[in-house]
Amino acid sequence: MRSLMLGAGLVLGACIGGGALAQERPEPPRIDVVASGMVELPPEIATIRYVVRGEGQSADEATRALVARKEQIERALGQFADTRLDIRTGTMRVQEVRGAECRRGEMGMAQPRLSTGACAVQGYAADMSVTATVSPIDRAGTLTGAVAQAGGSDVAMAQFALRDPAAARRKAMAVALANGKAQAEAIAAASGAKLGPLLRVTDFDMRDGIVAQDIGSLPRVVVSGSRLASVPVAINPDKVTITARLNLSYEIVR
Repeated sequence: MRSLMLGAGLVLGACIGGGALAQERPEPPRIDVVASGMVELPPEIATIRYVVRGEGQSADEATRALVARKEQIERALGQFADTRLDIRTGTMRVQEVRGAECRRGEMGMAQPRLSTGACAVQGYAADMSVTATVSPIDRAGTLTGAVAQAGGSDVAMAQFALRDPAAARRKAMAVALANGKAQAEAIAAASGAKLGPLLRVTDFDMRDGIVAQDIGSLPRVVVSGSRLASVPVAINPDKVTITARLNLSYEIVR
């Protein structure tokens, strides 16, 4: 194959086979382009992460305290009737609590300890991680404060996202396809050739092959130059950026 590098990610190739079979069925001359597309969309959901804790003299007491605290937080969030919530629980653990005099092993590593003397068990602590997805996002700051007020620990507004990132990625792929075609047309014109049909598309990041006949399924893109006494918190998050990179192969028509 003879090829001429025309810039980063851009190749104009004249494919010439070697051998009898290749001479009978030579590959058509083609232009290979690496194209990228990007879309920026306002976030639609916010994620709040927090930990629910419970303490008690026994493991059961600690667990019951955790359940009561969890229900208290969810009742507080439920008072925001104009907000959509999706609350998911994560990992849970129940641990023995010993006094400060009970030393750990070297380098802070846990070592087996008898529950006597300084290492006698003084109680139990239970904790559970929770994730709450919130929309509309303009209520996320207020709800973050409400979780902390209702007894949540380690409360954080963790991230912003889209409801359907796959749809946004399809839009980014359509932008990449339009950009790539414009690049290929410019290369063909500069080389005195005419751009032919699109032979194949490959997702550069996902490595998913897309045949040219499936391109019609992509979006068409035109490329141009309360009752809870919570403290209201205004937020102004950045847009969510979705990118796509495609390898495009076009036939050259002489």
